[in-house]
Amino acid sequence: MTIHIESLHLEENRDFTKEINEKIEHLGKKYPMIHQTNIVLRKEKSDVQKSCFLSAKVAIPGRTLFASEGQSDFRTAFDKVLQDLENQLKKTKELMQEKR
Repeated sequence: MTIHIESLHLEENRDFTKEINEKIEHLGKKYPMIHQTNIVLRKEKSDVQKSCFLSAKVAIPGRTLFASEGQSDFRTAFDKVLQDLENQLKKTKELMQEKR
């Protein structure tokens, strides 16, 4: 599984990048059908509380799953995106098993 992390308009935080990699790798072990994951972190310059945006695309055979979230910090946004992706992967896996 390949993991790409892109940071727009902010400096890279190595600890957070490592945390993202670890959690995505764990997700990949739970759902080995994942081929590639792209994570984009974007910081908006505004007075709005939800100025940290994180989006993720997960490539699996025949589909691309997507989740995004805006929060006041990236860790909260990532946790919500990760939960959303896990729910989508669970549903997709169940559908694939029903087709068999």
